Amino acid sequence: MKYYQRGSGYTYHGYHPKRFEIWGMNSTPPADGSWEPWTKLATFESRIPSGEATPTAADKYYASQEGEEFAFPIGLSPVRYIRFVTKERWAGSPGQIVFGELRLWGQIEE
Repeated sequence: MKYYQRGSGYTYHGYHPKRFEIWGMNSTPPADGSWEPWTKLATFESRIPSGEATPTAADKYYASQEGEEFAFPIGLSPVRYIRFVTKERWAGSPGQIVFGELRLWGQIEE
């Protein structure tokens, strides 16, 4: 999975997810929004590559143009639907997150 942060001064700042979970399921999700049939696939954390407290220009380029890559554990069951759960953001008020882009890939299962 690749996660691209929104650029223009927003990388590693504001409403971008810092720590998050990806949940999945293969059947149609329940209309009531319940969590019972969902399976947690992984927990990830966005990190500033340089390790600096304030992101460098290279860090910002990486996050917005190259994208942070996150690898799921090997051996997961196939899923058709995903649910993104934000546990912590870089900053900003509760209740909102932003992405530049989120890319997922894998094998197509018939």
